[in-house]
Amino acid sequence: MQHNKEQNCIVQNNFGCLKCDDTYYFDESTKQCESCDPSCLTCVETSTKCLSCPQNTYLSNYKCNTNNDLNLTCD
Repeated sequence: MQHNKEQNCIVQNNFGCLKCDDTYYFDESTKQCESCDPSCLTCVETSTKCLSCPQNTYLSNYKCNTNNDLNLTCD
């Protein structure tokens, strides 16, 4: 058994991991569940390609942004 990364896999078969825990994504190169970037709640393909965001942030083009990013955009 390898490190703790296997523990982050919630659906597995004989070929490997099919689904990782939230806040993790399956990395094709390492064949392991890897941590999402802290700015992402969930991610896919890379640590910074967000699918969902923490509270008080919003998703735009796979990136989580704070509401502060919207300030002064209509001036």
